[in-house]
Amino acid sequence: MRGNSNIADYIPFSTVDCPEGISFVLFLSGCPNRCTFCHNIELFDIKTKYSWESIEELLSKRRKLLDIVIFSGGEPLLTKDLNFFLERTKNLGLKTGIHTSGVLPEYIDKNSIYNPKVLDWVGLDIKAPLSNPNLYMEITKNKNLLKDVKLTIDILQEKKIKFETRTTLTKELLNKALIEELCLSLKEKGIENFVLQACRDINLKNIEGTDKILDNKIFIESLSKLFKTFSIRK
Repeated sequence: MRGNSNIADYIPFSTVDCPEGISFVLFLSGCPNRCTFCHNIELFDIKTKYSWESIEELLSKRRKLLDIVIFSGGEPLLTKDLNFFLERTKNLGLKTGIHTSGVLPEYIDKNSIYNPKVLDWVGLDIKAPLSNPNLYMEITKNKNLLKDVKLTIDILQEKKIKFETRTTLTKELLNKALIEELCLSLKEKGIENFVLQACRDINLKNIEGTDKILDNKIFIESLSKLFKTFSIRK
């Protein structure tokens, strides 16, 4: 039996968490960021509700109904047994993916997490323009994250792991100039796939100002031309 798995919760079936198909989403606790818009603040601190053994048993029973298992958070890359979880999931015949803010890329790369043999897909959260360190710090409260994100992008591109970058339109980003700056900074890093997604309040309604931007067809079309694939998630 593994020690602290950090597994705090899960969603047994999801069609919105990954473009790779029907997913089983695991929420791993612990996060070094303190993003102003986070809806999962209960996952900031390390806690374990489920053992890996119980999850693996569940996956084994449902694997014919699933395409991929997503390790989300919190920040899943803080979980020391993540590589073991990925390997065990692949042994079940399922694809694997992670949602990450891009933390600790050197440690993760050294421990073979970003390995196409065990990891099929990454959803990389971009919190602000890569060219705006002050705003990145303001939103995440993590002074090292921007540097880490840039290195993560380099590693993913080098390893040729399929990944998607996505940005949540927080109140700090409800500005067309900032959104354009963000998209241009991604294009300069060679990013081809980008998703712009709405930020919802505690009542699951889009925050004020979001729809005005996402419904601006001329502006959205101009952004879409910067990427190979571009989509909106409301």
